[in-house]
Amino acid sequence: MFGQKENLYFSSDDAASWAFLVQPAGTGHEIRDIVFTNNTWVVLFDGDYHDNSDPTDQTPDGTPDQQAYVITCPASTSANMDATGDWGTAQLLTGTTLRDAAGNTSTPDPNLLHGVTTRRMAAAGGRVVFLQCGAVPNGRTLAADVSGKTCTLEDTVVILPFTEGPVNCIATDGITWLVGGDGGNTAADGGEICRSTDGGDTWTLIVNAIQSATYK
Repeated sequence: MFGQKENLYFSSDDAASWAFLVQPAGTGHEIRDIVFTNNTWVVLFDGDYHDNSDPTDQTPDGTPDQQAYVITCPASTSANMDATGDWGTAQLLTGTTLRDAAGNTSTPDPNLLHGVTTRRMAAAGGRVVFLQCGAVPNGRTLAADVSGKTCTLEDTVVILPFTEGPVNCIATDGITWLVGGDGGNTAADGGEICRSTDGGDTWTLIVNAIQSATYK
C-alpha cells in the first residue's frame, strides 16, 4: 500500500498493478505513513478532520488542523477494505500526560502530536509507536496497541532524550525500538540514537556524536 496526499492505493501482486482504495477517514487528509502489524493496516494522517477551535467537532471544515490521526483496517485484499465500514474510527493522537526526558510528568491540555511533523511510525507484534519529528524538545513518541479495527492509545506522550538536532526516523525488530536524529553541527556533535525496550514507553540515549568526516 502507498499513500499520495489523501489517497490510498493497494497492490496484491507485488506492485505490478495498483487499485485506488476508499479514503477511509473522509477527504482533505495528508497521509504520512503506513505500517502493517498483527494482520492490521495502520495509516497515520494529518488534515482537515475538525475545527481547531473545537476538538469535539469531528466534521471536516475545509481547513487543515495540523493534528495527527490514526485509522486501522484488518483486511488484506482491496475488495475487503474498500468501504468506510471496513475501517475503524479515526483517532486523534493525544495523551493525558506529557513526560519529559528527565521523567517529569505534566498534564497539558490538549497534549497532541503535531499533524505536520508526525511523519513516521514503526510496528511489530501489534505494537505501534508514532514519532513526532523535530528538534529538542519536539521529538516525541506515542505508543498504541492495534488489533483489527481497534487501536488502543497509551496515555503518555514521551519527549525523547536527544540533546540537540531534529529527530528523523524510527525502527524496531519487535523487541528493541530505535529512534535516530541529526545531533549537532559543531565539534564532537553528530548523529544520535535513542533506544526503548518496553515498546516505546521509555527511552534512553545510547549513542551520541556519530560522525564520518563531515557527515552525520
